[in-house]
Amino acid sequence: MTYEEWMDEIKLEDLPLCYREMVELIGFSNTLKLADKYQGTGFYFHKLDSAIQESRNKRIKVEFNGSNQKELARKYRLSEVWIRQILADQGYDENQLTLFDNAQGL
Repeated sequence: MTYEEWMDEIKLEDLPLCYREMVELIGFSNTLKLADKYQGTGFYFHKLDSAIQESRNKRIKVEFNGSNQKELARKYRLSEVWIRQILADQGYDENQLTLFDNAQGL
């Protein structure tokens, strides 16, 4: 049997304590849906750090203008070395001259 068949009869006080905080966060019905789907399993919520880091790195790459590593480091509270590492993942090499850098030396 699924929770839908019992929905009208299940009350908050019928739920185990571990579900009550979840009810406050996502609501009674959503809690029951999750419980029904994952009951009896050791479902683990990974930290959001990797998703946040991926979004942050995308922003850094978009905002990079060729010479603003220091400003990006301050803005995102990272070291300049870490900013360079993020940018290196997209092929940026601070030691490589661009077409415009080369033209200035002519």
